[in-house]
Amino acid sequence: MPIVVCALAASREIYSVGMDAPVEAMGKKWDRALSNTIAPKIVETAPCQEMVMQGDDLLGEYNGLDALPIPISTPGFDSAPTLSATNVISLDPETGVQNMGTYRAGLKAPDRLVVRMATRTGGAGGPINVVKGVTVDLLVPAEAELVIEGVIDPQIVEPEGPFGESHGHIALEEYNMPMEVTAITHKHNPIIPFYIGQVTPSESSVIKRVAYEPLFLSHLRNTLAIQSVKKVSLHEPLTSQLRVTIVTMERSAAKTEVWRALYGAASFKGDCSKITIAVNDDIDPDNADAILWALAYRHSPAEDVVILPHRGMGHGPKREHGVEEDSTMLIDATMKSEMPPLALPGKEYMEKAKALWERLGLPELRPESPWHGYSLGDWNDDWTEAAARAACGDYLENGRLTLARQQQDLVPETSVRDIEDGWD
Repeated sequence: MPIVVCALAASREIYSVGMDAPVEAMGKKWDRALSNTIAPKIVETAPCQEMVMQGDDLLGEYNGLDALPIPISTPGFDSAPTLSATNVISLDPETGVQNMGTYRAGLKAPDRLVVRMATRTGGAGGPINVVKGVTVDLLVPAEAELVIEGVIDPQIVEPEGPFGESHGHIALEEYNMPMEVTAITHKHNPIIPFYIGQVTPSESSVIKRVAYEPLFLSHLRNTLAIQSVKKVSLHEPLTSQLRVTIVTMERSAAKTEVWRALYGAASFKGDCSKITIAVNDDIDPDNADAILWALAYRHSPAEDVVILPHRGMGHGPKREHGVEEDSTMLIDATMKSEMPPLALPGKEYMEKAKALWERLGLPELRPESPWHGYSLGDWNDDWTEAAARAACGDYLENGRLTLARQQQDLVPETSVRDIEDGWD
């Protein structure tokens, strides 16, 4: 029985194949799917039940769960093979409402595993087919590769873990709910999907990020009506997109709107946005250097930072060690006034340099944002004309023009705008 790793969302490009949408359109497709849910279609027969194992077939070494090729995700730390891409279906016995969540499940015996269930917030163009389980009164996806059916006694818990978790640390041993396996059903030739969580970026974080970001943006723009929000990005490497949120604002956004967006993003999802930063749209939210650049020059810690107490710990390494509280930091790293241009050659000059570089057959360029200079508002047409003359070799004309503007009795580094007329 083969197992496949990295086939779901090893990158956004791979993920886009499964979404049947270009990378740039995946967010909107997720948003539409979540806003327009479709009821499933119940079928009588299903590929996921072409083969059925139950009773004695689940007992003994190399049978049942022990027959599945589940790897150790974090060798040296994990205590058991653990299912990581499992969609766990449960049912509220009082309301009859089903829930499906993605949880880890550590293998304990051929007919027993321990599920780490957790509360989470939660497609796309048509209904999925579902079929009733063989031994449980639950509807399961009919086209699933493999289904593990069983019963959980909520009065019993069993140690589970350690396991390398997506928050980037080892989740230490804790008591979770054992499930007695009553049947394993699968296709004739199933392929088990598996992803490694561990330190992000990972498949699981790519899947969540592409879905979460449109939810945040819709909440800020549509629910809170903050139209100056252009983008919401959840920082992924090492932070598992749960801890750091970057809100991109239009440069013209009022200060009150920036702070409404910061508060709105920080409170939208309990396990996200511990650190929420607002930036302008010239800052690439996926470039940590650009974020630090905005923090270095566009915010004053005394004026533009708010600390909020009483945040839950959320998904992370300290969650397992008690009931400590966390807190929230909001940072306004947007420009508060116009600034001089970025000190790189203008775009047209960088594009000419790129064309020359490629024509010479030099190693492939991998430019990072920002890769060219641009105006940040504090600039005028006279300087643009002077720069054009200098780039064409006519700097002597600039010298003749500035000669006529010489002044006496001024100290060095006096700003021209403080002396000459015509400056705002």
